[in-house]
Amino acid sequence: MSERSSQNIVREIDAARNGLSQKEVAARLVQWGRNALPRERPLGALRLFIRQFTNPIGYILIFAAAVTFTIGHLVDGFFISVVVIANGLLGFIQERKAQTALIALRKFAKTEAVVLRDGSWRVIDAEDMVVGDIIAVRLGAKVPADARLIEAHALKTNEAALTGESDVVQKKIDPVPEDAPLYSRTNMLWLGTTVAEGEGTACVTATGAATEFGKIVGAVRNIEEPPTPLQKKLAELARLVGVLVLGFALIVFILGFLRGLPLFEMFLSAVALSVSAIPAGLLPGITIVLVFGMRRLVKRQALVRRLIANETLGAVTVICTDKTGTITTGQMRVTNILTTFAELLHDSDRAKNNHHASHLKALTAIVQTSSAFIENPDSARDHLIIHGSPTEQALLRAATEAGIDWQKINARRVDHLPFDSSRKMSIALMRTDGDYVLEVVGAPDFLIPSCNRIDYNGGSKPFTAEYTGKILRRFEELTAEGYRVVLAAHRHLKERPRRGELLNAVRELTLIGFIALTDPVRPDARQALIQTARAGVRTVLVTGDHKNTALAVALRAGLTVSAEEAIEGQALDQMSDAELRERVRSITLYARVSPLHKLRIVRALRENGEVVAMIGDGVNDAPALKSAHVGVALGSGTEAAKEVADIVLLDDNFHTLVNAIGQGRAMFRTIQKIFIFLLADDFAEIALFLAAMIAGWPLPLLPTQILWINVIEDSLPNMALTTEHDTKGVMEEPPRRLSDPIIDGRMGSFMGVTFLVSAAVVIGLFWQLNAGGVALSETRSIVFAVAALDSLIYAYSIRSLPRAIFNRDIFGNRYLNFAVVGGILLLMAAIYFPPLTQILGVVPLTVSAWGWILLIVAVEITIIEAAKRIFLGKYRSVGVKGAI
Repeated sequence: MSERSSQNIVREIDAARNGLSQKEVAARLVQWGRNALPRERPLGALRLFIRQFTNPIGYILIFAAAVTFTIGHLVDGFFISVVVIANGLLGFIQERKAQTALIALRKFAKTEAVVLRDGSWRVIDAEDMVVGDIIAVRLGAKVPADARLIEAHALKTNEAALTGESDVVQKKIDPVPEDAPLYSRTNMLWLGTTVAEGEGTACVTATGAATEFGKIVGAVRNIEEPPTPLQKKLAELARLVGVLVLGFALIVFILGFLRGLPLFEMFLSAVALSVSAIPAGLLPGITIVLVFGMRRLVKRQALVRRLIANETLGAVTVICTDKTGTITTGQMRVTNILTTFAELLHDSDRAKNNHHASHLKALTAIVQTSSAFIENPDSARDHLIIHGSPTEQALLRAATEAGIDWQKINARRVDHLPFDSSRKMSIALMRTDGDYVLEVVGAPDFLIPSCNRIDYNGGSKPFTAEYTGKILRRFEELTAEGYRVVLAAHRHLKERPRRGELLNAVRELTLIGFIALTDPVRPDARQALIQTARAGVRTVLVTGDHKNTALAVALRAGLTVSAEEAIEGQALDQMSDAELRERVRSITLYARVSPLHKLRIVRALRENGEVVAMIGDGVNDAPALKSAHVGVALGSGTEAAKEVADIVLLDDNFHTLVNAIGQGRAMFRTIQKIFIFLLADDFAEIALFLAAMIAGWPLPLLPTQILWINVIEDSLPNMALTTEHDTKGVMEEPPRRLSDPIIDGRMGSFMGVTFLVSAAVVIGLFWQLNAGGVALSETRSIVFAVAALDSLIYAYSIRSLPRAIFNRDIFGNRYLNFAVVGGILLLMAAIYFPPLTQILGVVPLTVSAWGWILLIVAVEITIIEAAKRIFLGKYRSVGVKGAI
């Protein structure tokens, strides 16, 4: 289709210059389907269940069951098989939950498209597009389908996602050969690419699987995300623990064999010890925590696009953020229009609707250069749906309220260069009677040097030093009061500039006037900044606005910034990288910065050892977002920014990111709890067996008893702990370092004490009962009950980390309550249900025995709680300069 003209393409695919009707769209959706890329179907329930057994623990248990059946121990073989199926079922439930949660999150990761339907531009879900739709693309947009260009204004796209070429591609509407390679088809837009510069309109030629990107995805579909660094680190740790456990189990087996104990019984004991002590539930549990964390965050308006962001959030030490939409509401409105209909510049209260002709001229220039549009232009003014950046929306609304017909005016626009954060202006070329007018709107301090005349009573006057001084003073006053100010100017041209040379024509401008806008600070901004300071996180404002405007907004939000802590982009240009690394330690506000400045700031902070979260919304913010540890895009931002971001703030609110950091810290705390729970207590049985083999005691527990303890203490409580979500105090702690181990020295000391206490209890108990002449079956039954019960109570102790067990609502996790009750029922069944007592080799216990068991468990938990207080204590809150 690239070799034919755009007019021919429109005719061939039965498109319409005014867009398709809803009836035609419905028919084409039936014919071609939705504009969605092929996705690999998630694993079915049966395959997911079978996968639970394709791991070392599964292989060991299946092998043990096979050996047991082979030699005729049918009861033991049946019991081991039940344990295998029970473990597999619990793993299946966990993975199924995670899979369901991830699929549900996809609905939030939608791409929108601007489409012409029934003669009006509107924003729709990109999946509802069909072949023949007329689409509009602008700076930062993600191309929603393959399309043939109809119009292109300084349009360039980044096609690296499709072709691998990092250089942007200049687009044009001229035909090119059909057999040209993709990167040479300059009149085509491709699904999955992004608009790097300019804007254009195009006719959709292919959707979904029929697109070039869809063909590639169809050939190499893969929905699995690679493991995060934390998951890799935990996997390595789990493997190390597994090797140690197998080593100790082998030692137990050898010692028992040398003592002449039955070979088969020692084999099953070694297998049972291995299965009990290896933390098989660790990695599935961590995945559940991360996935459920993503689901919890999206309910709080933070969409996590990459799993790795979950674990990095809690370590963030610096947040770099613009003020618009995050610290402020993003709901801008025009408050003042300043023009020279007299000798001096005057304010005009737009609300009084007493617009002078010069005010209308300024607003007209705004409309002509704007990329914003109204979806429902025929509706009442209070119900208009305006699309565009917050600034452009406010300006277009002001122009519409002044009675300006934006559609009629823009019909005369023959070329357009939309606003770009690097050049700080937008430009439009308008056709008039016989000549052209160049309209320019942008940052005053960038455009004033290009002005040599000033609009005055329908004509113009030279832009003298007297006017310059007055204008700059008024501009400084407005910015100091926190207003965002844009300048409108124009230039009459006899000839049309050649394509791509609009920017070169921005000179010898006639200044029309200033438009001032206000953007209120969010009500929760001050509290959010206080919260970050207490959490040891420094907030840095990085904005393209004038320094005075940024300082005024920072002050209203409660961010204290001295003159030495604020700097402008021009000063950054004079600094070397080494100088910048030193200065970023103390700078709190960066004004008039370019995308390159943002990238340098992020890199300098990273090189200083900071963990950086960068908030951005523009296409040019993408490099800084990628360079940051956590790239954060605004929900109202460009698709290009969202594409590279790790997190999208669906409500654009800074406080949402602060909450997400707290959630990230809470998730890491939950991961620590699961790790400690699965490891610290499980080694007690191995210590007991080693002591028994060395001391010449009989087997302290039977293999079936060990496996039943494993079912009671690890499976259900472990699943319940994955639902933990303790945020209390997390934002009073300093951030953890990414290089810190999962278990630091204090946590390691606590784990060590827990292991020693648990091991000492079961070893001492078995020794005392065995030496006291208590029957072996009763001794094993009491040790069995203590080992199972102390793990269930220990789960509550771990849940309250780092606080004491009674300093938190002890029964606040209903899932853990159900798990503990279920564990107790399983324990009671093992001791009092005759068929099960026979299989497990236990005997019913008396009330007196239960009294001693409860006392022993109480003493054990008390000692563990004392260790918790000694080694963990209370975290201290930290303060950061810059917030009240």
